[in-house]
Amino acid sequence: MAFQIKQLRWYILIPLLLLVGLSTVHLATVNANPGTFTFGGALDGTNYPSSEYEDHVVHLIAGEQVSATATCNNHDDMDTQMWVFLPNGTEFMYDDEGNGGWLCAGIYHASAVSFSAPLTGDFVFRVGTWDYPADMPYTLTVSIAGNDQDGDGFAPPADCNMNDATTYPGAPDSVGDSIDQNCDGVDGIAPPDADNDTYRSDVDCNDNNASINPGATDIAGDGIDQNCDGVDGIAAPVDADNDTYAVGVDCNDNDASINPGATEIPDDGIDQDCSGADLVTPPPADVDGDTYAVGVDCNDNDASINPGATEIPDDGIDQDCSGADLVTPPVDADNDTYAVGVDCNDNDASINPGATEIPDDGIDQDCSGADLVTPPPADVDGDTYAVGVDCNDNDASINPGATEIPDDGIDQDCSGADLVTPPPADVDGDTYAVGVDCNDNDASIHPGATEVADDGIDQDCS
Repeated sequence: MAFQIKQLRWYILIPLLLLVGLSTVHLATVNANPGTFTFGGALDGTNYPSSEYEDHVVHLIAGEQVSATATCNNHDDMDTQMWVFLPNGTEFMYDDEGNGGWLCAGIYHASAVSFSAPLTGDFVFRVGTWDYPADMPYTLTVSIAGNDQDGDGFAPPADCNMNDATTYPGAPDSVGDSIDQNCDGVDGIAPPDADNDTYRSDVDCNDNNASINPGATDIAGDGIDQNCDGVDGIAAPVDADNDTYAVGVDCNDNDASINPGATEIPDDGIDQDCSGADLVTPPPADVDGDTYAVGVDCNDNDASINPGATEIPDDGIDQDCSGADLVTPPVDADNDTYAVGVDCNDNDASINPGATEIPDDGIDQDCSGADLVTPPPADVDGDTYAVGVDCNDNDASINPGATEIPDDGIDQDCSGADLVTPPPADVDGDTYAVGVDCNDNDASIHPGATEVADDGIDQDCS
């Protein structure tokens, strides 16, 4: 792939020389579009302990994905380093034998670094050695992936809006909506450029003469406004938004908040400081490597836990970062508000932990584990008949099973009274019953009657 070598800016080179004390510097700057760029060179370490370095400067756009590999060519057993410096000269990355292995610790051995460009500017890729006794040829390969944030297939600077996938070179441009969808600099269809001087008729004050356009040099005093600034000669620079930065320096002279001295606001899609692109914040760390970063992953130390994981219910772990473990709803087959596992009989709504227990029916209504059994009453005299059944629980000879003794005045069998023997019959009505009355057929004969002497009758039953 072709690339452009541009003149090194001495305000970048001089601080780097002072910073590292180079003995040899070969600097070339590449305005790199996404692609792969290869640099070669040779390092001479004969001036040990002083060092030789070779620097290669690559212009990167914030957010571009970069990988760099430095490879030794048929040399080994040497101390070699590689650095990456930010545009302000600050060391960004470093690799040597003490930090991940020698750069060229064996034939064809290599070291590599990968990163996302944190800002837009000229990055320095430095390869160096200090103790190899002769020229050490090496190859530095830098691969750059574009920063196509909106996925429309175009990266800056070709894509004029990295946050809108409908805006890119060649997109259909809707006239009158104040949006430049096709990135040609105007809303709608771009005006023609009749004289082919790269300036369209809306900005070229004479589109029939290619020597007259806003970028031409104005010849003072010839009566011709070659640079379209409205006057013959060189006009004072225009500063339409009065932010002290003129057109040509200010990348948006219609907005005073956008100029080379403005503070860049990252990730808003606007290039406030005219650096060439918006500042993109590098993505946060992903400690467990599950593609979900800290702040999104609710447990970045466990790769099985992230917003895309499958939730396992009822294990007390929030695998999918929903905020809580998934709990399986309980089943309540008999609709008594008590679920299986709590209800000891989920097929009978009258049986549950809140039901009233009915004693002595053989059913555990309240799920206590057993039916409620009423305790038997007390049996003081030990005759197996309890108080309330035994009519005298202080005498074991008196109970409902005892034999009744008649006519003793005691109710042995708890029938309610003593058994009384009925009196014998009194046939003759003399108040003396059979068995006492010696003739119960004659009322004049009974014990107590007056005995009549010598009449042959025992009147008094004597």
